[in-house]
Amino acid sequence: MFNPFRKLIAKNKWFVSRQLQALERAEQEGGRDGEAMLDALTLLERLEQQKTELETREQQKIAHKISERISDVIATLSGTITFALLHVVWFALWIWVNTGHPLFGIAPFDRYPFGFLTLVVSLEAIFLATFILISQNRQASVDRFRDEIDFERDRLDLKVDTIAAKIVKEITLKLDRIEGRMEAHDAALRSRARRKRG
Repeated sequence: MFNPFRKLIAKNKWFVSRQLQALERAEQEGGRDGEAMLDALTLLERLEQQKTELETREQQKIAHKISERISDVIATLSGTITFALLHVVWFALWIWVNTGHPLFGIAPFDRYPFGFLTLVVSLEAIFLATFILISQNRQASVDRFRDEIDFERDRLDLKVDTIAAKIVKEITLKLDRIEGRMEAHDAALRSRARRKRG
């Protein structure tokens, strides 16, 4: 099936994989975790912008393709209670008129077993199903692309979280070392103070 967003998906995957490779290289080199974190956050912002651009483009595309707009409108309307009630009224009037009860001067035109009504309802079902499938296929294409962007964003979020955890761990270790040095220094000062007193 044709995916109108294939080119954008490929471009997005290429960009994300390139950025992730750069982050992994920076991580292996060491000492650049802060920069890697900023790179990852920049990449997250870019993914969010691409997702927003996609949604805007999709809205514009819907506005330009009249066939898809018609399919969406029909699919939306056919899923309402108003649609069901209109059909109940229509079938009731059809059966009433065609069982020998003239209404507004309309003579019976489709006698029992209502062959013409069956034909009309069958054709309506065929067309409704087609319009609904067109609408669903278009939406599925957009959803697939959004899912791929979300997957890449989640993958990147995990990378950012990993880098952040490493930074926090390094800071904690450095603080522990500083605290140990301070305690040793305090102990040395106390010991000097005792010697001077004694």
